[in-house]
Amino acid sequence: MGQLLSYTINSSVYLAILYIMYKWFIADKNNPGFNRHVILAIYIAALTAPLLPGIASAANNIAEPAFTGNIQNMGTNNIALPQDTGIKYGFAAIAICMYAAGTALALAASLFTYIRLVRLIRGGEKATTGKYTIVLNTKQKEAPFSWFKYIVLNKADYNLPNSYILTHEKSHIDHRHWADLVLAEAFIILQWFNPAAWLMREELKTVHEYQADATVVKSGCDIHEYQMLLIKKAAGARFPSLANSLNHSKLKKRITMMYKSKSRKSNKLLVFATVPALIAAYCLTTNPAFASVSDKIADTQLAPTGNDKDSEKNTSGQTTLITVTKNSSGQPDSASTISEYDNTIIEIDGKQYPGSEINRINKNAITQIIVKRNNADGSKKITLMTNGNNIWLSQDSATHSINTTPATTTLEIDGKIYPKSAMSRINPDAIKRITVTKDIPNQHDKITIKTKSGMNIWLPDSTVQNQ
Repeated sequence: MGQLLSYTINSSVYLAILYIMYKWFIADKNNPGFNRHVILAIYIAALTAPLLPGIASAANNIAEPAFTGNIQNMGTNNIALPQDTGIKYGFAAIAICMYAAGTALALAASLFTYIRLVRLIRGGEKATTGKYTIVLNTKQKEAPFSWFKYIVLNKADYNLPNSYILTHEKSHIDHRHWADLVLAEAFIILQWFNPAAWLMREELKTVHEYQADATVVKSGCDIHEYQMLLIKKAAGARFPSLANSLNHSKLKKRITMMYKSKSRKSNKLLVFATVPALIAAYCLTTNPAFASVSDKIADTQLAPTGNDKDSEKNTSGQTTLITVTKNSSGQPDSASTISEYDNTIIEIDGKQYPGSEINRINKNAITQIIVKRNNADGSKKITLMTNGNNIWLSQDSATHSINTTPATTTLEIDGKIYPKSAMSRINPDAIKRITVTKDIPNQHDKITIKTKSGMNIWLPDSTVQNQ
């Protein structure tokens, strides 16, 4: 659920910024077919943009350094990190719970509307005319509406001398407006917290009405008579959310649009306003502060595994950050620590220092560590947040801390226990996070590895080196 919320938050940013662009530049133009395609394109962009490789990697480049090399001869830096027990009652966990509850309510509301719709269609008297199915509704209060191939209206409207209502509703069916509404409803369920999702659905329904009204006007109707019909039907109860109703709100805008000249073709160039909108959304979602919150939500688990519970009971444990670099021969350098990375910048509480200063930092003052890697040039940025206490050690105590791994080490990979020898077979590129929990009284270490989903975590036998 955390990953879904993280993705939805990023998607909602794209939808909100693109909605503002649409409202400012395109919404008032009399070109309903084009406007509809723009809205659908916005939905697609909001769905896919957070998943594109370039954007996804930029948004998720705040991560721990990946492990490369042999577990028995790696360097460690004794900077304490908060232990991830799987249950967190902080902002991320609360946000996930609230999102899950809201999504469940939005889904329940949509299902209730769908059930009402099905019952109304099933309970009416049906008459088939070509590809359309007319459903005669006995309830006078329901205004005419259409869904899929069904046109629902009462007998009085069906017996009117003109066919304006049928022409209007057939236009909805011909343009497959119901499919648009299903997509919009899906956004409402997933982004119920996003005002843009609700507003965009209303814009889509308005464009649908413009398009259906234009079809009726082109059919040669008496425009004044049709407008009077719309005014009379405005008092009826319209079917919500999933269906196109004849008496859709914003009636004044619909009547005004009937008299408005069709927009010039050059106005379609306004669609290029989406380019700066997409850039703005990209910059916001890849901002380090935004991306770190999104990444934290994605990694938050509400329910721990059985092994995580065991870790929670270990009150004497200490979690350490493990890093390994390579020497000039390309082999793991056992005497290397995070401070010896090339092109490393350290930022401590907003101020930048050279990478060598990592050795002088008081580990007890650190509250959070973020390692950001730039794969293009190999440069790295380590961001540290402290609790405001004395963060600097004296020069006498500023030394490396190189530890070896005890023989009594438990290896856990994605919740499963393996012998320590299995470490030599792990594909380094598949590793997302490594943590080590140390139990000093019992001289027992537990190495926990979380791998990237969808990647093969085991190296081929031919590439495995004997330990």
